[in-house]
Amino acid sequence: MARMGGDEFVIVVPGLSPDAALVKAESLHELAASIGQRICGENLLGLSVGTAFCPEDGNDAEQLLAEADRRMYSVKQTHRDRTIKSEPAQLGFANNGELETLDS
Repeated sequence: MARMGGDEFVIVVPGLSPDAALVKAESLHELAASIGQRICGENLLGLSVGTAFCPEDGNDAEQLLAEADRRMYSVKQTHRDRTIKSEPAQLGFANNGELETLDS
């Protein structure tokens, strides 16, 4: 895991399938929501997740990060408060959008 800046993070998981990435994104969302609930007494934290898979979405870090970032912002703008999986190599999860995460 690496912090890209601000509230954006990258998690690299070699060999993770798109379905497993969806499960991981949902797990991260549940964790963020429970932390917000526990600390503040309400659901203040959310995630926007964009994924990219090698070689389908690119062959180097720059291409993969650009695609994951594009997908994350698409999810953040259009699919808040739900999980989507609209392309074989794409998934997204968005809630309140206060914590933005790039996930592979």
